[in-house]
Amino acid sequence: MGFRKVLTHCCVAALLLTTGFVHTASAKPLTVLSQIHEDADAVVIVPSLRQLSDKMTLIANELGMGAQLPPDPLLMFQMMSGLSQGLDKDGNIAIVIWNLQAVMDAAINDQPAVEPDVALLIPVTKAQDFMANFAGSEVLDNGLTRVGAMGQSLLVKPLGDQYILAGQNQNSLLKYKAANADQWTVSQGKVAADYTGKSDLVLLINPKSLANVFNKNMDMLLDDIKKNMDQAQETSEKLEAMGPILDYYLKLMFKATGALLNDTTGIAVGLTISKAGISTGLSMQFKQGSTLNQILAMSPKSLGQFDSLPDLPWISLAYADASQLDNEKLINLSKELILQDAMVPEKAQQILTAFNKIIENYKLYNYSYQQMQVANPAGQTQMVTAFPCPGESKEVFNQVRQMMEPVAEIFSAFMNLKGDEKGLMNMSFKQDAVQIKGGTQTDILTLSSDDEIFAKAFMQSLGSSKIDIYTSYNDAGMVSVVGGEQLLEQSLVALTDKKVLPATQNMVNTMRPNLPANRLAEVYLNLPNYIQHMQATMLKQSGGAQVAMMMGMLQLPTDLPPVAGTVSNIDGGVRIDSFTPMQTITVITQKGMVLGQMMGGAPGNAPGNAPASEPAPFN
Repeated sequence: MGFRKVLTHCCVAALLLTTGFVHTASAKPLTVLSQIHEDADAVVIVPSLRQLSDKMTLIANELGMGAQLPPDPLLMFQMMSGLSQGLDKDGNIAIVIWNLQAVMDAAINDQPAVEPDVALLIPVTKAQDFMANFAGSEVLDNGLTRVGAMGQSLLVKPLGDQYILAGQNQNSLLKYKAANADQWTVSQGKVAADYTGKSDLVLLINPKSLANVFNKNMDMLLDDIKKNMDQAQETSEKLEAMGPILDYYLKLMFKATGALLNDTTGIAVGLTISKAGISTGLSMQFKQGSTLNQILAMSPKSLGQFDSLPDLPWISLAYADASQLDNEKLINLSKELILQDAMVPEKAQQILTAFNKIIENYKLYNYSYQQMQVANPAGQTQMVTAFPCPGESKEVFNQVRQMMEPVAEIFSAFMNLKGDEKGLMNMSFKQDAVQIKGGTQTDILTLSSDDEIFAKAFMQSLGSSKIDIYTSYNDAGMVSVVGGEQLLEQSLVALTDKKVLPATQNMVNTMRPNLPANRLAEVYLNLPNYIQHMQATMLKQSGGAQVAMMMGMLQLPTDLPPVAGTVSNIDGGVRIDSFTPMQTITVITQKGMVLGQMMGGAPGNAPGNAPASEPAPFN
């Protein structure tokens, strides 16, 4: 197995081994950043070898497999690798990757595969002591030492007195030039501070590398996607009619992606373990003074309580407050990203005009909203979105009304470019469509289809051949509902009563201390209800009974803590995080292992082996 493959497996192992146990002592600051190659495209960092070893033991014990590991995995690793002297067990170890441009160029242009340059930075107490592990090894004229370690032939050289550089490419190691640590810490920004300061595993990415690859190959990527689109359109006259507009929106999407990458100075990924659970996250820092930086630069506010939703079993709960963003700049950015009118296909001019109407009327960012996906026993999709805005509800309702007509216009125009009376799907909007108890006015946006495939999908997910989205308001605010008039009435009552439900309150109070403090949005996923919903949905699908049966075997407890997701704005950057409680991880792991044994996939049950629940001891 090659050195690069070994390092790849090390990355995967580190990810797997830091996903299910109690947090130990905090890692040192990332001193290794001062040794990262100045042209590095990415770097994977394990802040502490000792901490990683301890967590290997803890996760094994948590899963009942402690007997399969030695008492001290790090000590065993040192004995097996021969690295018994000079290794800094509490130091940062890093895998540095560069020259990805050549790798991507070869892949995109269908040329022979090119491997990236990869090096390993090993923390040592003293370089001289560590090199004593390789006494008698060949010292080359260029200053590199050829050693045998971890079953590989490696070239090593000291970088100062705290790190050893290891790799297999002589030229790469000889040309290796460390960057100033600020190059990585400053570019990642404050938005990544939790990852670089607290995480148990860190991945830093140089966005310039992604931007260069994207910008250089954008035209080729567009051509490839367009060829695939053209082939798909040959099978459908209606899809063929959409060709010009699809091409336009594809270019628009690529333009937005390019703008995003060009304004990004740092990208970081972090995985953090605590006694409460596991957090994973991605952060992006944007260039100082750029539009994206200004949009996200405002000081965030704390989110409120879930007090405007009906008391129903739920699959997901969400709370968002976009007023924490500079929304005027966000709207202006949306306008800038739209291509010039001359570049818009003739059939799309109507769509572009309607889209501009939506942007001009969009003011909902001034209000927070709460959302619930209802857990329906029949597996039907039901959604409630509440905008608490007492004293302003009529104004908010009218803003939505002004947007719904162009939305229906855009959708119908897009789906009916061929000019038929009926497109693949159709959308209509009706004001004051129905009288609802507790609602002052109620509008309905309807999505329907005469296409057999779409109509069948609607029936399976909604129990109807169409989707009706109700929007209504009263003095307390506005509510939007998918799921029928009864659900709308319940939602209007909840909006008026404004009650914080005890069960929801307890859940939020337990979860929020483990989430980033600066959040503009959060969402909670109830896994037991989600699995039941998917199970009911699969039973309606052709051939879905077996999948539904497997889902039913999980039988997760109804009081299982939810999984949380958050979006945060910090100092001109954005981060997206998830948090999974330790109880949830443990239960799912145990249920998964039992299910694997039931399906006959447990190797421990093979003849002559110990049962999976009683693994063979480490020898």
